[in-house]
Amino acid sequence: MAIQVAMIIFDGFEEIECVTTLDLLRRANIRVDLISIDNEKKSIKGSHYIELVTEYKFQDFIETLSNYNGIIIPGGPGIVQQLSNQKLIDTIKRFGLLYSIQQNSNSNDNNNNDNNNNNDNNNNNNNNRFLAAICAAPQILGKSGLLKGRKVTHFPGCNQFMQDSIELLDQTVVVDGNIITASSAGVTIPFALKIVEFLKDIEASNLLYSQINPIQTTP
Repeated sequence: MAIQVAMIIFDGFEEIECVTTLDLLRRANIRVDLISIDNEKKSIKGSHYIELVTEYKFQDFIETLSNYNGIIIPGGPGIVQQLSNQKLIDTIKRFGLLYSIQQNSNSNDNNNNDNNNNNDNNNNNNNNRFLAAICAAPQILGKSGLLKGRKVTHFPGCNQFMQDSIELLDQTVVVDGNIITASSAGVTIPFALKIVEFLKDIEASNLLYSQINPIQTTP
């Protein structure tokens, strides 16, 4: 089954975090659908007045939620309003339940089918689901109740609903199981590369980095 990821955007999203991640994942041949949080609007304006035309309405996304391997939420000042968007919170919580159930199912299958481990255990997470959030967006995951005991990072001060998480603010990108978080727009490339590594493998991530940074220099 082809990898399919959703990027949810809203008025006031951070353009670097959205476009850079979208671009890099598509360069890695990962399908990324751009989702409008507003069912009435296809064109969404970022925090620096750059407008993006989305491909799907949020309602369409909800109806096909189980088709997706992951959800990415960029940050930006628009996150403040989205923290009171109960439909978004409920959808993220529902998706978190989907990957939790699938993880348990995969674990049971592996225990009962050792031969499958030999064939499929190649550090590839294609059968798993993930949630990724950057900058202010990890607060959405926190409000959805998915960060209890999870290691995360986020933009300094954007710490609503993070009380149950383990905050590692000295780290720029943190991966804890199926949760990927990053601190700010300035680390969007490492954030995107971690998503590629999760969905494919470290070799795919390194290849992508070499393609966008072909001249390696020593500091």
